[in-house]
Amino acid sequence: MIKKKIANGVFYVQIPEAGLSVLCGCPENAVKFLFVHGAILPRKIGDVSFETGPNAILLSDAPVQNGRFSNLAEFPVLQMLYRQGMLIPGHPGNTGLRPLIVGLRDQIDAQSRYIHLGNYGLSTIKELRAAGLSPAVAAERMRIKLAFAFGRIKPTDELLDLRIIDKDAIELRNGAFLCRKGMNRYEFLFGGETVEVDLNLPPGVSYSSPYTLPKKRVERCGFAVYHLGEGDGWDPTRPCTGSLVVFRGNLYLVDAGPNILESLEALGLGVPDLSGIFQTHAHDDHFAGLTSLLQAEKRLVFFSTPPVRASVVRKLRALADLSEHAIERFFDFRDLAEGTWNDVDGLSVMPQFSPHPVETDVYFFSAEGKHGRRSFAHLADIASFSVLDRMTTDDPAKNGMSRGDVEAVKRAYLTPADFKKIDIGGGMIHGCAADFRDDASGELLFSHTALPLTEAELKLGRRPEFGEASVVIAEGDFAESAGEASGACADETAAARSRAHHEDEAVLAATDLFAAPLSGGLLKGFSASAERVAVQAGTRVELLDGVYAVASGSLTLESGKKLIERVAAGGTFGEERVLFGSNRLFNCLAETDAELLFIGTEQLLEKPILLWRLQEAFEKRIAALHAQLPLEWTAEYSVNVACIDEGHRRLFELVQTTFLSYLDSGDTPELKKLIRKTASVARGHLAAENALMRGQGYPDAAGHIEEHEVLTAGLASMKASTPSIRSSELISYYKHRLLVHVLILDRRLGEYLNGKGVY
Repeated sequence: MIKKKIANGVFYVQIPEAGLSVLCGCPENAVKFLFVHGAILPRKIGDVSFETGPNAILLSDAPVQNGRFSNLAEFPVLQMLYRQGMLIPGHPGNTGLRPLIVGLRDQIDAQSRYIHLGNYGLSTIKELRAAGLSPAVAAERMRIKLAFAFGRIKPTDELLDLRIIDKDAIELRNGAFLCRKGMNRYEFLFGGETVEVDLNLPPGVSYSSPYTLPKKRVERCGFAVYHLGEGDGWDPTRPCTGSLVVFRGNLYLVDAGPNILESLEALGLGVPDLSGIFQTHAHDDHFAGLTSLLQAEKRLVFFSTPPVRASVVRKLRALADLSEHAIERFFDFRDLAEGTWNDVDGLSVMPQFSPHPVETDVYFFSAEGKHGRRSFAHLADIASFSVLDRMTTDDPAKNGMSRGDVEAVKRAYLTPADFKKIDIGGGMIHGCAADFRDDASGELLFSHTALPLTEAELKLGRRPEFGEASVVIAEGDFAESAGEASGACADETAAARSRAHHEDEAVLAATDLFAAPLSGGLLKGFSASAERVAVQAGTRVELLDGVYAVASGSLTLESGKKLIERVAAGGTFGEERVLFGSNRLFNCLAETDAELLFIGTEQLLEKPILLWRLQEAFEKRIAALHAQLPLEWTAEYSVNVACIDEGHRRLFELVQTTFLSYLDSGDTPELKKLIRKTASVARGHLAAENALMRGQGYPDAAGHIEEHEVLTAGLASMKASTPSIRSSELISYYKHRLLVHVLILDRRLGEYLNGKGVY
C-alpha cells in the first residue's frame, strides 16, 4: 500500500493489488491537489483519451473543520464518472464498477443528496414548477435536462457505490478492508499490511489552496470587471472562472468558486467589502465558495433567477443540514427576471437561460456612459453550438430542444458586448471559441479551460490574467443620469458604536463564538450592547431570547435530572433559541456565583459567521444530549399537544422495540417487518402533523413539512439498508433525528398551537 499526503487533512492511498485508489478527505479543490501531486494522469486506449485517478473516496467524519467544509465530493466524483469514463456508455473506463464512497451514515446521506443536486439540479417537473416556471417551460427544461442525463435521472446509489462504516472493519474491494479507529482516524488493511490516515485538522490549521495568486489592487470607482481566474475545476494553476464587477463603489461577485476567500485576499478584499453575488449555477466550480461566504459577518445579497436560487438552496441545505428558513439567515435572496433588464443599484443586469445539466444563466451587465451604453457579458456555463445542434429535435416527445429554442439560445450567446467572457471548456457541456468567430463584441475573453489557447483561439480572443481589470466605463465617463457613487461598501460597523467596554470585549473574545477572526468593530459593538447578568449559586437561570457568555463561575446544563454539560468561563449557551426560536432544551443552574453577558437574538440574526458558529455549537450539544437521554418516551419530550405527544410516544416505542429486536436476533424477517411498521407509523404521524399545521395556519408549515420529508426519506433509507445496517447506526440515526425533530421543530409548533388554544 502507498500513502501520500496531498494537502492539509487530505491523503491518497493506493492498493494496486486490490484495484483501489482512495482519496481520503475531499475539501474544495481536492481534484486540483491530485493533479499537482501526479495522482491524476492522462491515458489513451485506441482513439479514446481519458484520465487515471481515484476510484474511491473516504469522507471526513466532520462535515466542517475549522470553519471550512470537509466533504465536497462533487468534482472528484465527476472526474471519475466523466474524465475517467466510468459512466460513459462504451468508454474503456466503464468497466461496470461504480465510484466507491465510504463514510458515516450522516455524511453518506448528505453527500448523496448533494451529488444528486450537482448532477441534475431540480430533477422533477414538480421542482421546476415550484421554482416559478410555467408548465410548458418546465416541460421544455426537463427535456433538456434528460438530454444531458443520457435519457434518465439516476438516483445517486445507482451512480455510486455508497458504503457506510462505523467501528467495525468493512471490506472495500478484493480483500482490502477499512477500519474506523476514532474520530476521523481510519486504518486500511490489506495482505497483512496496515496504513493509517488521520483526517483531523489541528486547531488553527485550514484547508489550503493548490495555487499561489499574485497580489493585486482593486479600484472601486467606475464600471469595471476584475477577472478572478479563468481556469476550470481541473486547472491546478488557476482559480475557476469568476468575475468581480465594480460599479460606482459597489463590488459584486459573479459566482463563488473554490478558494474564493484566497482570491479575494489576493485582491486586498474580504467578504465585508462585497455588496452581493450574482450566481450562474450550482456546479461546485462556481458554487463551492458559497460555503465559505456562509460565514461572513454580514448577510450577503444573493442575486439570481428563481430556478437557480432553488437549485443553490437545495444544494446548500444538503451540505449544511439547514432548513430553507435557516439558509435565508445567511443570504439576502433577491430574485431577477430572466431575459429582461433588472435594475441593481443603478446597474442594469440581464440573466439569460443557458442549457446545462443544472439550472444555469449567463449574465449581461450594462450602464449608460457619456458616449452610449456600455456592457460586459459573463457567459459561463454555456453549450457549444455543435452540442445544441445535436440536441435539436422537432419532436416534443423526444429529449432535447426545439429548433426555435436552440436559435434563441445562440442569439443570446452572440449578443454584442464591449467585453465578453466566454466558457470555451468544450466537451459535452461547455462552449467552443469557434462559435464566436462572427461575434460583434468589442473584446472576447476566453475562460473555463485548463488548456493553453490554440493559435485559432488566439486569433479570436485572449485569456485575461488573475486580477486584470477590464474598464467598461471610467468614473468620469458616466452619463449624468447614472447617479453618484453609492459608497455602499463602507463598513457599517466602523462608526456604529462609540463606547468601548474593554472588559466585556475580552470576555467575548475568549469564547469560541466570538473568537477571531471577527472585525474589531463587530466585537466592540457586541460588547457595548451586552447586558451583565449576576447569578447566585444554586439558582436557576431564567433564559431569555439570546446567547449567554460566561464571564466567571460555573453552570450546569441539564435535561430533566440528567447532567448534559458543565459550562465555565469562556463558554456560551442558549444557541437553540437564536437558531430555532424554540423553548430551551436545557435547564441552566448556577453551581457557583456566576457573571454572564447576555446578547439578544435580534443582534445576532444578521451576522452569518455567528449563526454558523452557533449551529456548530448546537450540533455538538445535541450529540451530547442524545448520548445521555434514553430512547424511551419521557416527559422531557412533551410538546404539550396531546395528539402530537401520543404519536411521538408510539414512534419511540416502535424504534426501541426495533432496536432491541436487532440486538437479540440480528437481521431477521421479523426485524424487516418492524422497520416497515415503524416507517408506516411515522408516515401516518407526519401526515397528521402536516394536516394539523395547515388547518391551524401555522406560518412555518412549509419548512416544517420539508423536514418531515427528510425524516421520511431517512426511514426509507433505513428500510432499504436493513441487511447491512448496524445497531449503533440505527439508534444513533433515530435518536438524533427524533430528538432534533421533537425537541426543536415540534416544540416550536407546540408553542404556536398552545397559543391557538390547541393542547
